Amino acid sequence: EFRSEKLPSNHGSGSYEDGIAPPSVKKQKTVTVSTIDAYEESHGHIDSDIFAQLTRDIRLIEESGKTRQEAAKMFSDGLLRKVRHFFQLAKMEQGVYDLLDTVASKCRSMTTPEKIELGRRIRKLPETALDHMVEVVKMRRPEILVSDKVSFSLGRLDDTTLWRLYYYVETALKAKQDRTVTPP
Repeated sequence: EFRSEKLPSNHGSGSYEDGIAPPSVKKQKTVTVSTIDAYEESHGHIDSDIFAQLTRDIRLIEESGKTRQEAAKMFSDGLLRKVRHFFQLAKMEQGVYDLLDTVASKCRSMTTPEKIELGRRIRKLPETALDHMVEVVKMRRPEILVSDKVSFSLGRLDDTTLWRLYYYVETALKAKQDRTVTPP
């Protein structure tokens, strides 16, 4: 076991191993003792192969420590960029939803035949599109509880929500149709 200790005052210089003397002591000479020298002093001579291996191991540890720090910094910087990007996208998404609400609120009232047609078209949606449709309704009517089975009356929804649903259903059905059409 090796411990760093103050050199005895009879050592000649009156300095300390780390080269820093207390303020009350004048610094005359710096004494540096390497770990290998200290080990040899207390345990005897070290074989040159062992010394070379120890030196390589120490260098690898120092290098890998620096590499890990750099990798951690790069990872955290990349993660921070992604988080910033996510928040920017979330802000943009909210802006789009607000714009859609504004546009939909300016639309005329949906007629009963249009509501019936909307209901028919909703039944044609793929399951994944139904999930998003429920989210559209839930944004406008947070009191609706979402479970495995969701039902609501189109007649009870406000016109803004109905028109948002209408345009979403149109887009989803067009995307579904585009996926089913195969190129010649």
